[in-house]
Amino acid sequence: MTASLDCNPMGWRNLLTIEEIVYICSQYSIGNLKHIYGNFQKATNTNILFETDRGQYVAKILHTEIERFKNIIEIIKILNQREVPVLLPLQNIYGEYLVNIGEQQIQVTKYIPSYKFSYENRQVESSGAALRKIHEALKDYIRISIPKASIYPSQKVLKDGMERLSIWRHSLPKEYVLLIGRLHDEIIQKWEAGSKGLPQTVIHGDWNERNQLYTVDGKVCCVLDFDFMQRKERLFDIAYVLWNFLLHPKFNGFAKPFIQGYGELVEKEKEILQIAIARISLFFLCTASLSQDPIQEIHRQVAQQHPFIQHILSKEGERQMEELCK
Repeated sequence: MTASLDCNPMGWRNLLTIEEIVYICSQYSIGNLKHIYGNFQKATNTNILFETDRGQYVAKILHTEIERFKNIIEIIKILNQREVPVLLPLQNIYGEYLVNIGEQQIQVTKYIPSYKFSYENRQVESSGAALRKIHEALKDYIRISIPKASIYPSQKVLKDGMERLSIWRHSLPKEYVLLIGRLHDEIIQKWEAGSKGLPQTVIHGDWNERNQLYTVDGKVCCVLDFDFMQRKERLFDIAYVLWNFLLHPKFNGFAKPFIQGYGELVEKEKEILQIAIARISLFFLCTASLSQDPIQEIHRQVAQQHPFIQHILSKEGERQMEELCK
């Protein structure tokens, strides 16, 4: 396992100018610019790594409303107090956590030398433990608002997807439209019947290996990207991780170490875990109709998600959940 900057050396040029990065350095009083490495590849957010005579830093172009950003800063402070490995953005010379460049808002953090996820059980177990610490630390925090976009399968986004699906119905096989409608009704009915009273917290909203950094010995040393945080049932984060591992056969073996790291689920969570995982597949089925190429995406998602939903809701899937939660 080797450390890597994993940057696109040219990609930053369409995002910020050299003069703007020099300005950022002056506003945060972090020294004179020496080198710009580029923007991180495979990152949802825009993160530009650069170096000054005082060290290496990351500038992130924000896509978050100001009030939510303030909530996220509060949350990061809480997590720091609870010894969760998160980075508090630097304050600029005016004591603020961001700087404006034109219409863009920029936050800056120190760069943390670390290792990429390398598909080791110890990393997955540490990931589960880190998520549990976040859930416990934020279970009483209620001020966070709903993000403008997320991968949480809310009633609204599923409804929007189903309505858009009806627009494309004449360009799709009839059985696809009927299938997605049937799966939607079946899964949502079971979710609504069994999800009341689940433990609530502020969820991360996108817990995956790309949003965590690791030490050489496989421990999570930094949690990244809080853009999708919102107050929901903690089971979403757990189910999303399991969905990601169980959807791909070569990653199935990581599900157990993750649960071992996270710790015991309450009985109600165990009972509805199958539905919670299937509901994430449903999200991708329904929102395929909202994509830039809906016909192709619907075909792709039906081919991937339908057999997975069949499996996860089967007796074999039930036994798999029971084994995971032992």
